[in-house]
Amino acid sequence: MAVVLELTFAEGPQAGNAVQVAPDVAVIGRSAAADVPLDDPAASRQHARLRRTGDAYEIENLSPNGTLVNGAPVESRPLREGDVIQIGAATRLKVRYLVRSGAVVAYGAAGDAGGNGAAFDDSEPPPPAAPVDKPSLLRRPKVIIGLAVYFLAVLIVFLMLETGRPRVEWPNGLGRREIAEMMERYFAADSPAFERSPNAAREREALDRARQAIAIAPVSARSLWAAAVAYRDAIAYSAQHTLHDADDARNFRKARADLADKLADLYIRALAEQRKGRLTAARDRFNTLRQVVSDPRCPLHEHVGRWLAAINTAIAE
Repeated sequence: MAVVLELTFAEGPQAGNAVQVAPDVAVIGRSAAADVPLDDPAASRQHARLRRTGDAYEIENLSPNGTLVNGAPVESRPLREGDVIQIGAATRLKVRYLVRSGAVVAYGAAGDAGGNGAAFDDSEPPPPAAPVDKPSLLRRPKVIIGLAVYFLAVLIVFLMLETGRPRVEWPNGLGRREIAEMMERYFAADSPAFERSPNAAREREALDRARQAIAIAPVSARSLWAAAVAYRDAIAYSAQHTLHDADDARNFRKARADLADKLADLYIRALAEQRKGRLTAARDRFNTLRQVVSDPRCPLHEHVGRWLAAINTAIAE
């Protein structure tokens, strides 16, 4: 049977760990080569020596910083069961003797090699020591304060960026009926777009332009716009402020209705692109629509302009 010295770290950086010393001579210290290595920066590289004397161990101080046993400085003294060795600033080692016989380990007082203490008959090695429950970082006030300051700074930067970013105000969308009503108001006899100035020659010229535009095939939004504007001009240059020919009057009404439908088609496609997030495609379609409705006095021209301004702002972000 052999006596084994067990040193349990009761306090210090390694608290909770235990080391068994079996050699006849062992060194305690901060050196990585020490038999009992310490993490205490106040300990010497070779702080103390353990030497077997019979069935017990003796401790010898090797450090100018001194070694304490049970609170008293020592140079050399035997170690007894329950002694507490103090090394460095915080390290406390509690002494325990083990009596080993093959796979059986018993605890007993120093010098009692017969193992009169309680024995563990289990042939398996003892279970590993439970891990030390170290305090969570989140329980440390400095860590909590630091995290709070960090997240507050991130929030402030985010709010500053959001505040400095231009906000896009999207106009309300229009339906087919609203677009048709806009066109009716624009081409109505009392519309501000009419510049009344009776002139027979200009009336005939405007009628010729309207009839040529109507005759263009296939009929497009541009040709319908040109025809409707020309008929409107003919009315403005007429002394009676009306279209004398029944066919011209009918063609004027049809041109306005067909124009409203085609403009609504262009507008709805542009709006669909915007709602899908395809802003460049939406901008191109709105630009095409505005080129058709080229008169700034037309309410649809102004409305489409607001859409283009909003889309350009969104693209620039």
